[in-house]
Amino acid sequence: MTRLRVIQGGPERRKRRLPVDVQSMLAPAAIVVLSLKPVGGPPGDATAEQMDAVADLADKYSFGEIRVGHEQNLALPHVAKRDLPDLWKALDRIGLATPNVNLVSDIIACPGLDYCSLANARSIPIAQELTRRFANHDTANLI
Repeated sequence: MTRLRVIQGGPERRKRRLPVDVQSMLAPAAIVVLSLKPVGGPPGDATAEQMDAVADLADKYSFGEIRVGHEQNLALPHVAKRDLPDLWKALDRIGLATPNVNLVSDIIACPGLDYCSLANARSIPIAQELTRRFANHDTANLI
């Protein structure tokens, strides 16, 4: 799933983007990648409520299947293309519709000193600042 195409819709195109696997574009279903990197938030974090909601969405749209990738993101395979707009709205309601998969703000970061006694630096604040700095998708797309 390294090559993604962004499906856009609605009047506010930049806010309504959902990363979908390019190889699934010819198939009746898509693989949707959920970013766990909100602007200014710790990368890879999700609340218990968000995870419960993702599990419910997986049951509804993805045959109950959720995949975790090394990019600290989640993937919902087998999503019918007709369900993409409804899935996006549901993800937006729970704060998991950040359209930054494979952009510079899609940062993979270890917890650093915040959670690891072996670390020698704090990496989460740096990752948070980078997501804020590159939150503008026009700028992020140039990099």
